[in-house]
Amino acid sequence: FDSASCLATFSYPAKQSKPELVNEFRHTLIRLMSICHGSALDELKLCETEDYEVLDISGLDANTVQILTECKRHGFNRVEV
Repeated sequence: FDSASCLATFSYPAKQSKPELVNEFRHTLIRLMSICHGSALDELKLCETEDYEVLDISGLDANTVQILTECKRHGFNRVEV
C-alpha cells in the first residue's frame, strides 16, 4: 500500500501538464497492485477452489496479462514478477 500511495503522490506534479498520462499511470498502478494482492492471497490459499477477484485487468496491455498468466506454468511466483 505504501509504495502505491507514494507513486500516486509522486505523480501529482505532472498532473497539470500531462493529465491523461498521469491518469493512465495511476490506473495501471492500482490494477497491478490489485493483481499483486490477489496473487499473494492465491499463494496462501488453503483450498484450490478459492478464487480472488482483482480490478479490471483489461486495462493492462496484452503482453503484461500474458506474462502474468504464464508465470505459474514456468514456476514463477506472480507476486515476485
